[in-house]
Amino acid sequence: MITIYAATKNTDMIEGRGEQRAFAYFRYEEDAYLAVKGKGTGGYGDGIVEEIQLYDSFSEYEEAIYKKTIREQALSKLSEEEKRILGLK
Repeated sequence: MITIYAATKNTDMIEGRGEQRAFAYFRYEEDAYLAVKGKGTGGYGDGIVEEIQLYDSFSEYEEAIYKKTIREQALSKLSEEEKRILGLK
């Protein structure tokens, strides 16, 4: 699995009533942020960078989802204090 970054902007650059759509994909987050600079609605601000996981196979994806689910279930059993003590918060 590798992480890539999608540079996105609103399809309605005047009022921002459109959808966020990717216009480029990058291997490095810094490059994606350079691409969205100044691409905010109405010419103000920046577009949005989204992190995307690119898997080599469906089985790799299933394994990642399974691990994430198990982690979330385990964390849900801990109190906020326990998470803080374990350095998870």
